[in-house]
Amino acid sequence: MKGVDIVITNKVELNITIIEQADKLKLICVAATGTNNIDQAAAKERGIPVKNVSDYASKSVAQITFSLLLYLLHKPPYYNRYVKQGRYSENDIFTHIGRTFWELNGKRFGIISLGNIGSEVAKIAEAFGTEVVYYLASGRNIQQPYFI
Repeated sequence: MKGVDIVITNKVELNITIIEQADKLKLICVAATGTNNIDQAAAKERGIPVKNVSDYASKSVAQITFSLLLYLLHKPPYYNRYVKQGRYSENDIFTHIGRTFWELNGKRFGIISLGNIGSEVAKIAEAFGTEVVYYLASGRNIQQPYFI
């Protein structure tokens, strides 16, 4: 990084040793949401701002969150096998009451952190009829509405 003004990185650790060797560095850009791979204190001491790409995947991560939640909640492979094995059509009442069915409506949905992703998850959870509660690890303004 010697002689460069700007570094664009992702998934590479920039520790104090590396940052100190970057003699002309004016900006570190992380091509992701997290900045945990950057020694923030070392960058700050040298007056080098660290920027990330906020909100680039918030909606897709929230969508995956609910995809996984619904998968775990409803166990689609179980029902897929149940139908394909002919067990559904063999049942006298054409239904299956052997497993508990869970509905999200009316449940309490807890979220830790309310950045862009947490806020998107909250919106979807609310659309399912859940009561959304949250905890901010930073301890800042816990009375804020969860939509950013």
